[in-house]
Amino acid sequence: GRLHISLAHRPRHRNLQETTSRNTRSARPEGVGVSLCKRCHRGTSAAFFTLLTVAMQPSPIQGQALQGRVVDDSTEVALPDVTVTLLHGQVVLGRMITDSVGSFFFALSDSGAYGLRAQRLGYETARGDAVRVPGTDTVTVEFRIRMGAILLEPLVVTAQSGYGARMFNLRMQDWGRGVFMTPEMVDSINPRHSADVFRGQEQTWLAWEMGECGPVRSMGDRRCAPVPNIRSFLGSGCLTYMVNMLPIRPREGGFWGNSAMEFMTGEDVVAVEYYRYIGEIPPDLRARADVGAGDQMCGLVIFWTKEGW
Repeated sequence: GRLHISLAHRPRHRNLQETTSRNTRSARPEGVGVSLCKRCHRGTSAAFFTLLTVAMQPSPIQGQALQGRVVDDSTEVALPDVTVTLLHGQVVLGRMITDSVGSFFFALSDSGAYGLRAQRLGYETARGDAVRVPGTDTVTVEFRIRMGAILLEPLVVTAQSGYGARMFNLRMQDWGRGVFMTPEMVDSINPRHSADVFRGQEQTWLAWEMGECGPVRSMGDRRCAPVPNIRSFLGSGCLTYMVNMLPIRPREGGFWGNSAMEFMTGEDVVAVEYYRYIGEIPPDLRARADVGAGDQMCGLVIFWTKEGW
């Protein structure tokens, strides 16, 4: 006759019970409870979350086989693309991927006790207790697995576009006119204020003037501190400014009254392009920088900060 076996996982009581009409035995393996009976029903209590149904019958092929299908424990839908591993103790004997209807098949060279492990992305790895396969029998198994959370290692993403460095080097090599303060040069100056990079530059005048004092602000009243006055001895002498290629519009207090300039420290500056008069400015930058001050054609300063570099 047919002998039906049902295996069920009890999450709190991990024990193995195997009962026949003639004997009873118990053990405590890893993870799955098993009951063996001559007449069993598919239904289980709510506490059972993994069900393995096994039918032993004479094998149509010579030798032994272990076959079955993997299903979702909650929906009972067959699951394709599940990696099923055949085990003998802790030794891996083979692996295969379930087909479109969740089926798998292992031909066995010997009778004995074999374990199964099922793995699929988005599901908990499940391992059933050893299933005993008698000689010349085919054991059919239904393996239920549960969906589970996927824990990933923390991912730290750092990105640096390199746009500023590319543009700086391109103009320094292809255009060549003006003063190019490389990161190494800026580091050697060690500026406390962003305007300190102009100290000692040829054809350049740097002075400090006291700015107007306004109301106290949360970041400190920077307008009460000295404000740089920078002039070029070439051309008309005036300068306009860009930060990371964004034009700076003068406000009350001049260019240094603009917040992009006012709160930029010397530590923020990575490199500087300094075009002292209109003739040194690359043609493609003249319109973008709006380098006119009335009828005057001013020079141009481009600050590159860590953000834009």
